[in-house]
Amino acid sequence: MRHSATGTVLYAQEGRFRLLTPDGRGILFILAHDSAVQSQDLPGFVNRQVRVTHSAAPGLRAQIAHSMQETAR
Repeated sequence: MRHSATGTVLYAQEGRFRLLTPDGRGILFILAHDSAVQSQDLPGFVNRQVRVTHSAAPGLRAQIAHSMQETAR
């Protein structure tokens, strides 16, 4: 099942990024292999407001990011 989260990307590294949600939660994401966003694209999203469509990653603390779009602040 897929969910969505909105927030600000705090940092990005090697296909992973952390999102800070408006309610103060930090969520760690790993890019899905089929994501249109590639790991080399992630630094361009740092300090930007985005919406991420994601699913759970069994056995991991991170969520799997399937899509990511910049949103208006």
